[in-house]
Amino acid sequence: MHSELAAMFRKRERNDSGWGGYEKETDQLIATMIETVLQENTKLRGTNQKLHQDLAHTAGRVHQLSANYNQIFSDNREIDLKSRAWERQAIQLQNNDQALRAELLRCQNQQSTAMGQAPGALFNEKDGRKTSTWVAGSELLVNADRTAPARKRTRFPQA
Repeated sequence: MHSELAAMFRKRERNDSGWGGYEKETDQLIATMIETVLQENTKLRGTNQKLHQDLAHTAGRVHQLSANYNQIFSDNREIDLKSRAWERQAIQLQNNDQALRAELLRCQNQQSTAMGQAPGALFNEKDGRKTSTWVAGSELLVNADRTAPARKRTRFPQA
């Protein structure tokens, strides 16, 4: 660029050779322009280095954020899988609970039927009085009247 400017001004000097002051003016102008171009070049080089450093810093930050995102995504996937496993386990436990409740009710009904009573709960309310459902070998306290003391009844009455 320096040589092009110098060549341009020398050409101007040759074309206007009748004016003697152009040569000195041209040399000063060329020197000033070269100095200005070099200063601008230095400033631009510094700006370019700063931009390069900023770009490197930004690229490093983006890389770090990407790694953090990938870790969070991986952790989220792991938590999601655990959550789904716990949901399946909860459903299985509910199914087991329902099966056990059904089995308990079936056993209670079989026992009630064997004792000659209607299937259902352990105590049936009829006419405001409680009657016990017999449970093998157990003793139940029955209070037919709230004011009377409770009586002990067993499965196998004593003679």
